[in-house]
Amino acid sequence: MIDAGASAAWVMCAQGGLLETIDWKRGGLDRAKFGDVVKFDCGVPIQTNAAVVAYDKDKLTNGPSSIADLFDTKNIPGKRRLGRVPIRISNGR
Repeated sequence: MIDAGASAAWVMCAQGGLLETIDWKRGGLDRAKFGDVVKFDCGVPIQTNAAVVAYDKDKLTNGPSSIADLFDTKNIPGKRRLGRVPIRISNGR
């Protein structure tokens, strides 16, 4: 058993032989309860992450209402900050 990030686990699963396929029934796990995060056969998710869009209501009374508004710098002025860490999102198939 190893603790690996999702992208590393996907790569190791796709390469074959580096990770074993999980027998979900033998482990007593209901794969459906994990939702869409389980897209490969060699790992069980241990965490989920989210991104939060926030703004100051005192400075922007009519704030963003959708993710598209985050990129609408004409109608919703102000600074933006997004992460610059590339993450490979692939299930290796």
